[in-house]
Amino acid sequence: MLDKVIKDIPLEENEAILHHSEGVDLVPSNIDLEAIEVGLVNNMSREYMLKGYIDEVKNKYDYVIIDCRPSLSMITLNALACSDSVIIPVQAHYLSAKRNDTANSNNK
Repeated sequence: MLDKVIKDIPLEENEAILHHSEGVDLVPSNIDLEAIEVGLVNNMSREYMLKGYIDEVKNKYDYVIIDCRPSLSMITLNALACSDSVIIPVQAHYLSAKRNDTANSNNK
């Protein structure tokens, strides 16, 4: 789907969307997304490729959740560019949110 968006190939209305009986729709990913990410580097407005597709389908849904890897890649930047809000999961530990001052003081 993202490859078609990059190449300006028109998409059909429900293309790439899997409809489940539970009422949850899903657009799956596969290993080809890595190759598409490498190709995004050379495109103009590369941060907004996913936004074009999301803008077309978001009026059919109450929520659109985009799950990304914990890295700042082109796919993650695309997800952030088309998002209204972001949820960043962290461990529910005190030390996971606390800055490690001892490690920083040793580097001075």
